Amino acid sequence: MNKKNLHFTFKFLGDITPEKTETIIEITEENIKDYSPFNITIKGMEHFQNMDYIRVIWLGVEHPGAFSKVQREIDDAFANLGFKKEEKLYSTPNNRKG
Repeated sequence: MNKKNLHFTFKFLGDITPEKTETIIEITEENIKDYSPFNITIKGMEHFQNMDYIRVIWLGVEHPGAFSKVQREIDDAFANLGFKKEEKLYSTPNNRKG
């Protein structure tokens, strides 16, 4: 597994236009600028698709307080751009390889 393929999903935006890309980057940077690096503990693992062809692995985060806070802030900011506000935010944000 290549480390470059690891990422945390705070908000899935779907298809976006090139014109919105810069605004999305600016909003994201603005919402994370006051956060300091923090340690995480991975808890739980699942996969999508079937056991014969696994493309996405889900890793849970134990005590996701900082993640949940960032996710709420990003969700609120993107809702102001016209993206659908999440009805239910993840209580355990996930790290995906895929």
